[in-house]
Amino acid sequence: MRDDEESVKLQEAYRAHIETMAELTGSELDAAAIYALEYALAEAMKSRVEMRDADKRYNPMTVSEWQALAPSMPVAAYMAELGLDDRTVVNSAPEFFSRMEAKVANFSLDTWKQYHKWHIINGASGALNDALEVASFEFYQKTLRGKPKMNPRWKRVQGSTGMLGQQVGHLYADRFFPEEHKAEVEQMVEDLRTAFRGRIDQLTWMTDATKEKARKKLDAFTYKIGYPDKWEDISDLEISKDSYFANLKSMSVYFTKKNLAKIDEPVDKSEWGMGAHIVNAYYNPLNNEVVFPAGILQPPFYNPDADAAINYGAIGGVIGHEFSHGFDDQGAKYGPDGNLENWWTDEDKAQFESLTTQLADQYSSYEVLPGVNVNGRLTLGENIADLGGLTLAYYAYQNWKGDKEIEPIDGFTDEQRVFLGWAQVWQSNGRDEYFKNQVTTDPHSPAEFRVSGTVSNMPEFKAAFGCEEGENLKPAGEEITIW
Repeated sequence: MRDDEESVKLQEAYRAHIETMAELTGSELDAAAIYALEYALAEAMKSRVEMRDADKRYNPMTVSEWQALAPSMPVAAYMAELGLDDRTVVNSAPEFFSRMEAKVANFSLDTWKQYHKWHIINGASGALNDALEVASFEFYQKTLRGKPKMNPRWKRVQGSTGMLGQQVGHLYADRFFPEEHKAEVEQMVEDLRTAFRGRIDQLTWMTDATKEKARKKLDAFTYKIGYPDKWEDISDLEISKDSYFANLKSMSVYFTKKNLAKIDEPVDKSEWGMGAHIVNAYYNPLNNEVVFPAGILQPPFYNPDADAAINYGAIGGVIGHEFSHGFDDQGAKYGPDGNLENWWTDEDKAQFESLTTQLADQYSSYEVLPGVNVNGRLTLGENIADLGGLTLAYYAYQNWKGDKEIEPIDGFTDEQRVFLGWAQVWQSNGRDEYFKNQVTTDPHSPAEFRVSGTVSNMPEFKAAFGCEEGENLKPAGEEITIW
């Protein structure tokens, strides 16, 4: 959507990529027409910042009402084909459909057919032949993200198991995740919950009425660690060695049917949103749960041989981060049962929004590259969670430590090692193209600011390292304290 010189070059590269893929597949595609249609659709879309708003994403309506927003789009026919007919659905962006109706009115049926054909080719490019996979890499990874070469085949193969997350996770957990690690992390989760209660109790900007509601939500948090209690049975899935692409199609149909079959059934809160082997974690506001797959419970996030301070700063910070998502600018809109619910007094909500606005402004001031800044509104939820997470980790460690005398290691005190644990987690590097793409599309701040931005608001960091006020450290009393 941007019209600066660099963006225009990327748009030209995208059109050239469509032409390359058309040539490789022997397809007739009008790249200019496809791009024009995509541009019109993009103009109708809500921004990434707008799509973060949980209240505005919740728009219950019937299929008929949805269809009325865009009369020329076959919404009702599509839903009927899925066997859903005229039921109530939640439309996350009704504005898009109403705006789209006007934006795309002049595009021909042939352009729509080419648009869909292009996206089928694009979506399958990694599963057909080497030439298509290389061409896709050249644009999406090299041009957009600055990656100079493809991963070796053994790494790329791992991406082929995306829909079999439970099955790959089962193999991983059996081989690499001892049961005692699960118990240790469970205890740390409870330590972080205790620290969070203490933080809520000492907040000066929140009234007792809202504190009571916050504690109720915190107490209702559930958690999943390592791997599911019951593994998914997909023994009726038909796959073969004949065709990778055919297997992907078969899995897509299979898992789509499984998901559709869940409609009108009780919610299964035991389900996992990712495989046990994934190096990640998440908070699910609809279940009010935090989830930590076995894949993240390894160095640098968790090391059973490391001292407690490092682990509290690392995996403890991540646990606190996910807890804090339940109380970030969007998570705080959900109640203890996972329903959208305003449990705030007007006074406290105004105070909370003032603090989060200050944090958004702080991150928007960070310059990643000359003229390229973090989008503090897009990254707000993650920045709140980082600040809350490291704060909780620090105080959970203090609770664990109690009166113990903890010796320095390699010249670093235990308080310093908490912060080192956090910093080690976010060690990373990237090229300019990667960072330019990240600040436009990613709700996470670049790793550098996940560390420096967070500790700049923590007097505990300044005290641990004996810092004087400097470029990245705020004067005493000006730190932003949310949780």
